[in-house]
Amino acid sequence: MKIRQISKKIAVLHVSTAENPYLNVDSLGALKSAVEQLNAQSDLCAVILVGHTDYFSAGGSLAALKGFGSANPLSAFDADFPRLMLSIKVPTIAAMAGHAIGGGLILGLWCDLVYLAEESLYGANFMTLGFTPGMGGTQILFDAFGLYLGNELLYSGKLLKGRAIKEQMCPLSYAVLPKDEVVAHAMSIAEEISEIRRPALMELKQKLVARRMPALDVVLKQEKEMHDLLMNNEQIQDCIALAYRHPLDT
Repeated sequence: MKIRQISKKIAVLHVSTAENPYLNVDSLGALKSAVEQLNAQSDLCAVILVGHTDYFSAGGSLAALKGFGSANPLSAFDADFPRLMLSIKVPTIAAMAGHAIGGGLILGLWCDLVYLAEESLYGANFMTLGFTPGMGGTQILFDAFGLYLGNELLYSGKLLKGRAIKEQMCPLSYAVLPKDEVVAHAMSIAEEISEIRRPALMELKQKLVARRMPALDVVLKQEKEMHDLLMNNEQIQDCIALAYRHPLDT
């Protein structure tokens, strides 16, 4: 993950590249380092998350998921992804112009503001791979899509185009834009936010995060219990290997 400074007040965090659109154990360390760097900036007012043109993030790699279980570092650190995102001291904006799949979608949804593209695919495809969601997905998908569409996405694991999400009139429907407008719109919102006094932004962010943390702690505990039960099962590992495919093959 790479930080690109737009100004003293606005930074862009690149969460994927064309060569590596996936999340793995190294991604967690890179995110932790990036968050530390961002929080050390005394003038920063807004952070924009972006990915590659094709993908915002394709979620967990096959190698990471096949080793996922109580003995795998990614299992122990699964809960750290949402906590790291929420620990950024200033408002965060996910410009998900490319496809956002599984953990890649959830990573973006833990931002304070989220924008999607009409042409791209979004979904939490955990169940199609044979295991239950993580990274706080069983909470944040309801925040983003509402109870019933959130349940549909969680249980079915299907992917939806942004334009279909827009038609559902769910909480995130207002934030679906043509693909070539997503990043520019996120940048304009970041510029508006950067005009606000940083102490006020930080105080509001802290209080809003504190309101969410008790529920998140419960959700992360429940998700870990499900993973501990399922992920060390040999049949689940076989299911992952058979069902996993490149998101663009969907």
